[in-house]
Amino acid sequence: MNAFLFSDRHNLLDVEIRLCPDCHRPSDGPFGVCDSCMASREAKHEAALQRERAEKRALAWDRMCPRLYRHTNWKHPDLSPVFCGLAHTWWAKDDGMGLGIYGPSGVGKTRAVWEILRRHHFAGRSVLATTAQQIQFAVGDFHSDTQMDRNAARKLIRDCKGAGILFVDDIGKERSTPAVAAVLHDIVETRVSNKLPILWTSEMTGEDLAQKLGDNYGHGLIRRLREFSTVIAA
Repeated sequence: MNAFLFSDRHNLLDVEIRLCPDCHRPSDGPFGVCDSCMASREAKHEAALQRERAEKRALAWDRMCPRLYRHTNWKHPDLSPVFCGLAHTWWAKDDGMGLGIYGPSGVGKTRAVWEILRRHHFAGRSVLATTAQQIQFAVGDFHSDTQMDRNAARKLIRDCKGAGILFVDDIGKERSTPAVAAVLHDIVETRVSNKLPILWTSEMTGEDLAQKLGDNYGHGLIRRLREFSTVIAA
């Protein structure tokens, strides 16, 4: 009997007690880490991932947004109070409704939309900004002698159709041809059918834009923009 007790006591003394490498308390958790320290490790890892994502998003914004529009003095007297309000309050919903702003140069149309894009970008939305002239140049590059130019042109148009939020600045500034009007019309129709909002600016009224874009596409494109945009004038 005494021999049995001695043998059992001897086995108990041979049991290895593992200590958590973080807090140095006894632990039977995976890899020896106690539940509390494991939760702390996971929280630190998640915080590091969030910082990394935030840094990448900030770098992506700097690549996207021209330096002129990264910081705006919203109290500047030349800026439209209406556009200043939109810049800080307008938010894209899931109904595909966009925002159209028109008025003279210098009243803050483009600045307002860039501020809207900034808020959506840092909220995790997919945003793309271009100009009507860049779309015009892309259409011209469809048949470029350079493969790189052709690929870049097609990628821009493809991205214009699929981005979560699209900003087209200065509609009406492009040199309108039937090919350019057709591509603009296709972009708008594709986005409308998929409930993807378009943000756009122009110095021209809808009727002027329709005439500029031509009989084949002008009135239909403007009708779609009006139907699926909240249109605000300076």
